[in-house]
Amino acid sequence: MALLDHIFKAPAPQQAASVLDLKFSRKPNAALAVPSGALPADTLKMVTMETAPYSAPADDLMGSIRDALSERETLVNRVDFGEQPGGVFTVRTPLMRYPDLCYVSIQPGPNAEQQSLLMYSHSVYGHSDLGANAKRLQDILNALKPALV
Repeated sequence: MALLDHIFKAPAPQQAASVLDLKFSRKPNAALAVPSGALPADTLKMVTMETAPYSAPADDLMGSIRDALSERETLVNRVDFGEQPGGVFTVRTPLMRYPDLCYVSIQPGPNAEQQSLLMYSHSVYGHSDLGANAKRLQDILNALKPALV
C-alpha cells in the first residue's frame, strides 16, 4: 500500500437499503445513474444518467462492473450493500490514489427476465472531481451495453 493510501483513508460506506436512500454529496464531485423515472429530486450539482433494463443475471452484471472498474482504477475492496445484489466498491484514482466510493445496486426490472441498475459514485476528498465519477459510471454503462435488453 502506498503512503498516500495511509494519508487518504476511505471512510466506511453509508448503510442504506438502496442507492436511492443514500445521502448524496452536496458538492460537484459525484455522479448518479438510475432507471428512467427513478431520479430523486435532490440530486443538486451531480451529473445524472439514465440506465436501461438489462437481460443478464445479477452475478454477470456484477462481474462486468468489477472488470470495468479494474480496467482504469485500482479496486481496493467491495462490501455488500443493501438487500439487493450489488456492493460498494472503494476505488483509488490512478495518479494520486484518492479514494472514491462507488455504490451499485441491482434490482428486479420491469419484468421477470430483466434487471435494473442503480449506481452512485462520489469522491471522498475535495470539492470537484473534474468529471472522474461521471466518467467512471459511463465506463461501466459502456461495458454493460452487450447485456442491454
